[in-house]
Amino acid sequence: MKKFFLCSVGCLGIGMAFYAGIWTLVCSSTGMLSWVGFAGCTSYFACGKKKLPGIRTAMAANLTGIAWAMFSIILTEYFDFAGEAAVWSAVISFTIIMQSKVKGLEFIPGAYIGSIVTFAVSGKWRILVFPIIIGILMGYMADITGEKLYQKIGIQEKCD
Repeated sequence: MKKFFLCSVGCLGIGMAFYAGIWTLVCSSTGMLSWVGFAGCTSYFACGKKKLPGIRTAMAANLTGIAWAMFSIILTEYFDFAGEAAVWSAVISFTIIMQSKVKGLEFIPGAYIGSIVTFAVSGKWRILVFPIIIGILMGYMADITGEKLYQKIGIQEKCD
């Protein structure tokens, strides 16, 4: 069992558990949406980059996703016709895919995560930005903490 916890993934898990507990405690006492932070954290880990490049990639993708969702919501409010939500959803989806051709905005799932969380809170984007950024930083901190823990006490053999 010790071997399992002291491999690199186990050390990352210990770091993530620590920050997840703190984040959930902070959110329960402040009313922030903890799940939004976990969406940001997911983006950090899913983007395939580590440290500062991972932070930049996840942040750019999540924030543009929030912006695209808000644009869709605004368009839906101003143009009233049958099927409007489907039309704007198609336009925004196309745009999210096309933005991946722009350097720094290649992480398509992150843009969708930003978009999804925005729709989940009915466009109240102001309650999203801080927790999603904190979540990305939480992923980064867990990554760094796990790495440091592994360097300090981890076993250097392969663990399954």
